[in-house]
Amino acid sequence: MADSARLDDIQIDRVHGGAIRREIGERLRRALDAELGPAPLRLRALLERLAAEDLGAKHRSRPS
Repeated sequence: MADSARLDDIQIDRVHGGAIRREIGERLRRALDAELGPAPLRLRALLERLAAEDLGAKHRSRPS
């Protein structure tokens, strides 16, 4: 192989990294829901709050 890439040579931009994280999160959520059933109400509330804060942080960090 003339141009083999090592794992530490791989660079992923912010957009693709975010898409990968979202996909992993969605798949993990589906797998855990199927295996364990729905999360307790308190945990779901905390997760929803975290998601809302994350979304708010994304909107605040966007250039106008």
